[in-house]
Amino acid sequence: MIFGVLLSEKGHSTNDRLFQKPAANRTMNAPINQANNSTANPNNQDAMKSLSLLLRASIFLLMLLATSVVHAQYYNLSTDIYDQDIARNVEVDPTDGGHVTTGYCSLPTAAVGIQANLVKYDATGAAVWARTYDFGTGLARGNDVEKTADGGYIIAGHAINPLTGIPSAFLIKTDPLGGVMWSQFYGFGASLSEAYAVEEVLFPLVGSVYAVTGGVKNAATGTMDVFAMLTDPFGAIISESEFDTGAEEEGFSIKKGPAFVTGGVGAAYVISGYSTFGGPGPKNVFVCGLDFALGMIWGEVYGGPREEEGRAIEVSPLGDILVAGWSNSFSNGRKDVFVSQLNSLGAPIWQNIYGLKKDEEGFSTEYISDGTIAVTGWTDQLSTTGRKDAFLFKTNLAGTLLFSRAFGGPVDDIGYSIKESISTAGVGGELLMAGVYGEDPSVIFDDRDIYTVRTNAGGNAPCARNPKFRQLAVAPFLNTFVLPAFSTADNMFVLPVDPFVPFAQKNRCCTCPDMMVSFSYDPTFFCSGVTVLFTNTSDCVDNYRWLVNGVVVSSATDLSYVFPGPGIYTITLQGQNAGCPVVSFSQTITVTCGPTPRIEEEVLLSNIKLSPNPASSQVMLQVEMGEGSSSTALVHVTDMTGRTIYENNFGVDGANFQAQIQTSDWTDGIYMVHVISGGFEQTQRLMIAR
Repeated sequence: MIFGVLLSEKGHSTNDRLFQKPAANRTMNAPINQANNSTANPNNQDAMKSLSLLLRASIFLLMLLATSVVHAQYYNLSTDIYDQDIARNVEVDPTDGGHVTTGYCSLPTAAVGIQANLVKYDATGAAVWARTYDFGTGLARGNDVEKTADGGYIIAGHAINPLTGIPSAFLIKTDPLGGVMWSQFYGFGASLSEAYAVEEVLFPLVGSVYAVTGGVKNAATGTMDVFAMLTDPFGAIISESEFDTGAEEEGFSIKKGPAFVTGGVGAAYVISGYSTFGGPGPKNVFVCGLDFALGMIWGEVYGGPREEEGRAIEVSPLGDILVAGWSNSFSNGRKDVFVSQLNSLGAPIWQNIYGLKKDEEGFSTEYISDGTIAVTGWTDQLSTTGRKDAFLFKTNLAGTLLFSRAFGGPVDDIGYSIKESISTAGVGGELLMAGVYGEDPSVIFDDRDIYTVRTNAGGNAPCARNPKFRQLAVAPFLNTFVLPAFSTADNMFVLPVDPFVPFAQKNRCCTCPDMMVSFSYDPTFFCSGVTVLFTNTSDCVDNYRWLVNGVVVSSATDLSYVFPGPGIYTITLQGQNAGCPVVSFSQTITVTCGPTPRIEEEVLLSNIKLSPNPASSQVMLQVEMGEGSSSTALVHVTDMTGRTIYENNFGVDGANFQAQIQTSDWTDGIYMVHVISGGFEQTQRLMIAR
């Protein structure tokens, strides 16, 4: 259905010294109308369209030759920093073939709350370092990250402003190791706001300028408006605009427009998001083009009778504009992925729907240098319980689906961001997806990990599955323009905490043959009444059971156990994944003594006295020699396996003798002390415990 909206104008920012509108754009604040040559020969139109698409693809391949970067392998990994670890965006690092992700993480303690994060990975996908950013208010999340010209990073996100207590948009500029160089909050008149995307733009004599978009709460209407702003290299606002319909809208993605990319006529910046005003449905896709001072040149609000969002926007080297998101107005089932390609003035070239009978959402898209388009998001097509899997797919430049792939585990997994990754031979087309991997929901705190998958040009990586997406075209339509509005933003410097944090990383591609169950234990000697910690060292296993002599005692990951008395015990750890057989690992434990007081009581049963017992660095041996003893005595000490630990001969003068034995280099455990003299032989137990 074709429809359009006209938004109210409240003015726009006035700094024109650095951002003069190009002469060709000065008359473009009026509606833009595009004629449809319906009288042309249809066959000629089809031929011209095919030729245009072929020419467009050929030029595109020539213009997107990428620099060679060495990668080691394709991978399917999750990275665990704290609890609830999520990557909202991934940025490829061309300097070393690695990448960074930003998002947020949380601890299982309410006092700490949610912290923004930045994680660096090498070319193999292994995490190198991780930082978190906390403004001390319990809420901070990163939504987008860009590698900057100075080798550092710029992060856009949302946090509670510690001075106002209001959730506000922020920028954090870091050095190459993630250390904070500066940070800024943007309060927009003490209104709630969030920055969803940031784009670095380099200007001569000025340096890095940051273009940002997001949502801001309108103080007059109480609804969310799209905002756009430009900041100088230190985050101070140069220019900003707010687009107000009186309804709800937010900007999710911003990119340099055709005026930058091709150097020709068109928008300097383009934004995608959603609007709830003027369409046939409660929420529809919003796309607009802005001039250099953030004045709106053209705008589109389009969709159907239900809902859709434009989550991501990209601009090709030819100046074409790509919008991706989701729709349930034109879907195969419920929600499906929506992708539209527009020309440099915002007129649709083609629009398509991709999906199956259940739900999909698209979150990120990218033009790829092999002449394709990549999209990522989530699908629940492969789950019988409605769980989500991260997906990626490629189309050609005409929007024809080439393949679709899915990745994930038994819980919800989402692809939030996709970028191109270059092969070891310097060939483009390979893909890097980042998002969130859902862990076992039965744990007290639902542990969600950062998810990264690197594929070849065909979308193949460990554990790739095919969700078999179908493609459904949407008839192109043209809509009316949107006018800009303006508001004043606050500007404040706050330095957040940015510690290095620990992390763990797992290979998420675990098939049944990959399952491995094992454990270690501490201490390595065993007495009843002593707590022994059995530490789980398994891999590729989700569910556990601990058994002692065949009886289940725990389903926790690790086991703390106190043996009830001396004897022989079999400790078994069982692991199982859905659809896989149980894998078991067992160890036999011999408990040779009771609680510590038993050692002293046993002194009375032998002519040997050991003091102290338990001992640590040394022990005093005192022996009352019995009948048949000779003038010498052999002291022989063995461990519980019979291995000789100590042996020495002593002279005996009279009925008693004593000797001091150094035990500082003996490991903790139980030892047997034997004294042999002629026909006299006695044995006593010694415990070494530190």
